[in-house]
Amino acid sequence: MGWTEREKILTSYEEIVKYLEDKDCFHDYRVGNVFYDGINADVTIEEIIPGAKIQDSTGLVWDFHFKSVTSFEMSVDVVMGFWIYEVGRGEKPNEIVFNLDSGFLGIAAEQIEFGVPSREKASDHLWANIITGLMLIKENIFVLGILTMGTSFMNPCIRRVFRFMRCIPC
Repeated sequence: MGWTEREKILTSYEEIVKYLEDKDCFHDYRVGNVFYDGINADVTIEEIIPGAKIQDSTGLVWDFHFKSVTSFEMSVDVVMGFWIYEVGRGEKPNEIVFNLDSGFLGIAAEQIEFGVPSREKASDHLWANIITGLMLIKENIFVLGILTMGTSFMNPCIRRVFRFMRCIPC
């Protein structure tokens, strides 16, 4: 899974909970990484692109940073990635709970930061991955020409990626 630039970082517990509710509590997203050192914890949420392999997905990544953790509870049945049923408000003060397909993760902390990714940067990243894949297949050189010279509404984005990759002249 890649990384995406941050559009904003939410620090208010109520703002974070509202954002989670607006995103349908991240139903059917995936927990990426969980880190806990006894004082702080980090959790990432990964968007999965339908039809893409999970390890190759170019979806967005959200990140929680829990500082001065007051409660950390985790009970899961598997070691592999966890699919999310919902992420939301917990029963304890400043607690975020992750109800998972294989268990539960609940973290409360004195301070929580929630990184919201930028869609614009992710779009460029997606096209860069698509074009890189096409370039690996020699038979698709003609397709690359059509993508960059045709009338597609995505041409400016594609041309930017090609310029970045130094595949076409500026």
